[in-house]
Amino acid sequence: NEGAEYSCAEHECCFLCLPNSTEKGQEAMNIIVQIVAEVLHLLPHEESLTLSCTRTLQILSSVSSPTVAYLWESPAFQSLFSASVESCASLLPSAPAPASAGLKQSAQNDDRPPASFSSFTSARRRLPPLQQLTQRTIRRLYSSFSASTAMNEHLWGLAKMHVAEQTLERSGTLLATEVVVSRQQSLFIKCEPLKANLRHLASNPADTHPLVFHALGNSLSMAIGLLDGCSSQGIGAWIAWFRDALDAVFMIANKYLQYPHILHNALKFFLQLIKRGYSCFDQTAAVSLFTQYKALTQQIGNYYSTLVVGSQDEESIFGNLKQSYKVFQLLAANSKDTPSFGWIAEMLVECMQTLQPMTAKLRPHETPKVAAPFLLCVQILAEEDSKKFVGLVRDVDVKVLMQVLRDAVMADAARIRQPAYEILHSFCRYLISLQVSQQVIDFSMERPAGRADPFTSPAPGDTVGQLFSQSAQLSLALLAHALSSPLSNADLDFFSDCIFDLFFMVGLRAYALHALLANFTQMYAANLATSSGGASNSASQGRAMAGSGVLPAAVLETRLASLMQTILQGEKELVGVQYGNQPSGTGGIGENANAQESQTVFRTFLETGSSSLIKYQKQQHAFRDLFKYFVVECASPAAAGIGGDSARP
Repeated sequence: NEGAEYSCAEHECCFLCLPNSTEKGQEAMNIIVQIVAEVLHLLPHEESLTLSCTRTLQILSSVSSPTVAYLWESPAFQSLFSASVESCASLLPSAPAPASAGLKQSAQNDDRPPASFSSFTSARRRLPPLQQLTQRTIRRLYSSFSASTAMNEHLWGLAKMHVAEQTLERSGTLLATEVVVSRQQSLFIKCEPLKANLRHLASNPADTHPLVFHALGNSLSMAIGLLDGCSSQGIGAWIAWFRDALDAVFMIANKYLQYPHILHNALKFFLQLIKRGYSCFDQTAAVSLFTQYKALTQQIGNYYSTLVVGSQDEESIFGNLKQSYKVFQLLAANSKDTPSFGWIAEMLVECMQTLQPMTAKLRPHETPKVAAPFLLCVQILAEEDSKKFVGLVRDVDVKVLMQVLRDAVMADAARIRQPAYEILHSFCRYLISLQVSQQVIDFSMERPAGRADPFTSPAPGDTVGQLFSQSAQLSLALLAHALSSPLSNADLDFFSDCIFDLFFMVGLRAYALHALLANFTQMYAANLATSSGGASNSASQGRAMAGSGVLPAAVLETRLASLMQTILQGEKELVGVQYGNQPSGTGGIGENANAQESQTVFRTFLETGSSSLIKYQKQQHAFRDLFKYFVVECASPAAAGIGGDSARP
């Protein structure tokens, strides 16, 4: 219904505000704004109605609409703007009311803001009308105020009309620019009380007075709205105007960490700031801003690490994590292919390490909205430079990340499953290239004497070893899921691509893949023995399983061997036998290669656009049909759970 209201409002504006004459159009638009202002004053507590009204203002102030050039000139619009700013100036309470003592004590007891209590909700009705508006309505209202100052082609005629008395002829573009600058300056001057409020709230000690919470939420919502409504040409001027109040927002966020709804608004502000104004910060300003943001993230991580999932604030906590991850995602995306990507990537990894205790509690199938921005951020970092990313993270970070990846790949939501696969694919390409570089490729089925067991527990701090071990374990879990769960054709394609990447990466040392699949067969046989009540010998077990229609372990072993041979044959064709069975090193994936030639191979093998990557992708697509046939032949509920628990840290 709300969407239908917006659609009707949009069409109504188009017909009412664009009659034959500009003067009549302005009169009609002014009447609409008057109606909106009256509704906001008379029924501020009716959120659905106020949202529709402010949506109408957003349509009128849209840069794609001709009405944006004339909205600022509307007397009703200016009156509403002035009334809103006056309401903002009187937001802060002069002194805490004695009656709020009980509310303050309750807030201290259970960490909930008194502004969320029913007692404050009723008291809110006694505030001035424009102070009763919800924060969503305020954001839309101030967004329309800011958007009404944008450049528009219809400003040319309006600008000439304003300077008709001048004898000097100037271009319409120049005159329109002057009008825009004048409007922006007027907007900034009128909105000075907002900055004063933020500085006042930041300089005073944290207070749980209901009106202080109300002032915090409304002030931050106004700032978000102004920022959201800025045009691409005006964002630089807005940042220059607001820069002296930016520290105040950081201070507010740090002071009110224990109140999720205040922190949420602050994080939403930073999200909009980076989304809209990233390109306006020079190197010095960007470093200063992001250093402050990293410090805030560390405070958030330290506070949230003590909280238990399942508490009453869990939804708010994960909501704030989502905002943090969205900021990380934007920073990674905006800095991609720029000289600043290196230090921003380092900062993002440090921030994600700070939030790791809460990231470890993520379950993508339960909280896909939270996991999606996290995975998209990691995807950008991994695709841009997997070697650098793996070098920045710790082994414990790898465990947590692989846990999230496992849950995301198993989930049904494409928005988290696809980025999870892209991360996995980047890691596999990195580990494949690394093994080619270090000349540890070996196509023999038995581990040569002196070669290290690839699946021994990695040494503390061995990030690459941990990534290899966790990836291999993940391949077992994915294989078990594919064999024990009903999957669509598209799902089978997806799991086929994942398993091909993982098997190819492990199979560069054929004895490692052979041992991995042998381990899978052993666990499958153990599951069969358990489900059959512990058959006395393998022969009787095989007959029992064959009679019940469940795949015997021996048949699975044969089919897996065939699948493995397909992988190994593709590796020999792609990598070349000349890289196999190398005597150098002990077979550890983390060893350094000394040969200059191998380093050259490492830089080019599976590089984007390389012939090796094209061949690899062709093999991956060809593997899909073989894998589907394998799943049809070997599907069995006895595979359920293999590799599941051990995949978690």
